[in-house]
Amino acid sequence: MGPDYGGIEKRRFLRVSDSLVGKYSGERSKNIAMKIGGLEIDSRLVDLSEGGMAVFSRYLIPRATLPLLRFHLLAQEITAEGSVVHKDMIKGGGYRLGIRFEGMSAQSRTTISNFVKLVFNRERADQGNAGGAAEKEGLI
Repeated sequence: MGPDYGGIEKRRFLRVSDSLVGKYSGERSKNIAMKIGGLEIDSRLVDLSEGGMAVFSRYLIPRATLPLLRFHLLAQEITAEGSVVHKDMIKGGGYRLGIRFEGMSAQSRTTISNFVKLVFNRERADQGNAGGAAEKEGLI
């Protein structure tokens, strides 16, 4: 959704931006390994939620592609099956891909969910509950 979007956000899950993932997870790398068939494609985290993630890729990956994703969060390796649900061309090259998680262990899902809630609550507290702070920081 572009900056002109005036409708109601219809997301089911809170999401956090890549900068906040790095800030709170202690993980320096925001790289996401995507495996499609026998091909490994490096991508970079844009944002993360319990329901999925957005990544930047130099490669166009069609909608409905089912990548296997691997990344680290809180010193835990997360492996998830995903589905590309949208793609946007980025000015200057590359693509922003929206990937919905289709399958992962309960432990991995809980780790992501707890992490996102922790970040959201800490950022809200740091902002003193200022109006719009969560939106400004890419939290919701």
